[in-house]
Amino acid sequence: MFIGEWNKSVILTYIGMSFAVIGIFMAFSGNVPEAYATLIVAGVCDLFDGAVARRCKRNEKQKLFGVQLDSLVDVLSFLALPIAICISIGMNKWYHMVIMVVFCICGIARLAYFNVTSEGGDEPVCQNWMWNCIL
Repeated sequence: MFIGEWNKSVILTYIGMSFAVIGIFMAFSGNVPEAYATLIVAGVCDLFDGAVARRCKRNEKQKLFGVQLDSLVDVLSFLALPIAICISIGMNKWYHMVIMVVFCICGIARLAYFNVTSEGGDEPVCQNWMWNCIL
């Protein structure tokens, strides 16, 4: 009926995502304090979805789905929403954009690194992965 895997932790992740989307709307509507509040609620949902997931009985497919879904929602909650808030409070100079791009690169790289290492166990993808990417 629905696409994806559904359990309590996934529903909590979707609730956090909903608050992130509402927060983006609030930020662009000029309701910055409400946008900050939704960022906090999304963070609380993200804080507890892993604990809830560990208590749920899930198969491997459900676990992998949860890891990927959590990372995608983190992009909205902790990258897109803060950038929307920054733009709405007037950070619109060229150097603000550079800061936001660097912020996004760091966030996406961290999430990708987490996803790769979580699929392969505790072994890092490669030693000094950051320097290997740069050089």
